[in-house]
Amino acid sequence: MSDWKKKLRSPLGQVQLLGATLLGATIFAGFLATQQGWFESWIREKPPVTSAATERLANDIEAGKELPIDVADLEKLYGMWLVADALPTAKVAMVLTTDDPDWFHDRVERTLLAGTPAQRIRALELIQTSRDPELIPVLERSLARYQTIGPEEVIDPCRHTLSVVGGR
Repeated sequence: MSDWKKKLRSPLGQVQLLGATLLGATIFAGFLATQQGWFESWIREKPPVTSAATERLANDIEAGKELPIDVADLEKLYGMWLVADALPTAKVAMVLTTDDPDWFHDRVERTLLAGTPAQRIRALELIQTSRDPELIPVLERSLARYQTIGPEEVIDPCRHTLSVVGGR
């Protein structure tokens, strides 16, 4: 039996092996914990492609038609909101913010966490439209994250939205 195997089989060798393993795991965990910004940079929200049917739905809402809207329609309209500059407008924003408030809260929180900077700014515009005070904690957490790990171009719009919604 080699000296190396004898050392590992001894009580002192076992303690040293355990200590080295714990030290390595601690260093690795510390490294992973400090890389949040790097990991989050790989996570991006991908809204659905805007279809002609979604554009017709948005136009019908803008025209004032009363339509039954389910969560799938809300998702499509929200995806359109994130990527379109011209459409949708105020009436679609009101539908997005009032039809299912729990869905809306979850959806904008997801965008503020994983959206591109442009998508995050569009979500902040939608939050300003809703002026929902229940979103203040989400905005505060998002602002703290943006100040720590970015993106910097979203900090000022987030502060503005927080002042609009929070009345500060």
